[in-house]
Amino acid sequence: MTGEMAAVPGGSGPAAPPVLLLVPARTYRAADFVLAATRMDLDLVVGSDGALPLGGRPVIPVSPGDPDGSASRILASSGPVAAVVAADTPMLAVAAAVAARLGLPHNPVAAVLNASDKARQRQRWAAAGLTQPSFRVAPAAAPDEAVRQIAGEVGFPCVVKAVSLSASQGILRADDAASAVTAARRIRQVLAAARRPDPQVLLVEEYLPGPELSIDGLLVGDHLTVTAIFDKPQTPDGPTF
Repeated sequence: MTGEMAAVPGGSGPAAPPVLLLVPARTYRAADFVLAATRMDLDLVVGSDGALPLGGRPVIPVSPGDPDGSASRILASSGPVAAVVAADTPMLAVAAAVAARLGLPHNPVAAVLNASDKARQRQRWAAAGLTQPSFRVAPAAAPDEAVRQIAGEVGFPCVVKAVSLSASQGILRADDAASAVTAARRIRQVLAAARRPDPQVLLVEEYLPGPELSIDGLLVGDHLTVTAIFDKPQTPDGPTF
């Protein structure tokens, strides 16, 4: 990737810096972002953790697990960019690291890592004294007996979760110790299929019955603007969610 500047549409002034698009290989959103950039006549630099069908467009290799190293690789290949866009959750930390290097508006990398790891979220909320379901963290590659014990401490029914996935992947209800062990095994298979081969901790938390609401919002500094509140289509009682 050369990082060459794009010509300003309809003029002869200085070229605008390109926009960096970070896209995980396992996503359905890449084509839509590229199409939008084309319609806006933007010069686009693309970074990804795998091959993408982008019509021969070169891609800078990045690693979601190494935000700082990925930021260095991107900036060495592309030079300065005008903005950084993460097309999906796995690229948020890399986007924050690049934006921090360039002095662009961004979320702190530590905050992004806390928000994208379910166990870290629970631990941060517990430290802040927020009310939440009870939970325990099962160590990476915990044996079946450890999962049984941890689930029993939380109580049944409970929910076993992968900490690093989104869109309700790797989340299973367990009604007893045996189903908690089965859930942990299935979730590790899901993690492997999602290319997360390194052992990860699992989150085991109290199951709360009843209707569920989702709240979307934009947080700027300490001010939250709520953009949408909506019901989930049905009561999420498991075993999948």
